[in-house]
Amino acid sequence: MERKKSVKQNNRARCGGCILFEYESAGGEGVCVFHQTVLTCDTEACGDFTGKSPQEFLTDMYRIERILNRKNEHK
Repeated sequence: MERKKSVKQNNRARCGGCILFEYESAGGEGVCVFHQTVLTCDTEACGDFTGKSPQEFLTDMYRIERILNRKNEHK
């Protein structure tokens, strides 16, 4: 399954284009697996992964990998 390209409205990134936005319903609601919150696909992206140092970014990626691995273990 191919991931959606970044969804943008008014030049701002939206959650619907994020790799961490999953379980999307037909109505556009889904879950951010990083923040563990229910959002809609057109919610403005959090920006938690922009403007960070390489070390901070790698730490976040490690956390995301652990979250995704845990989720895959429960399937």
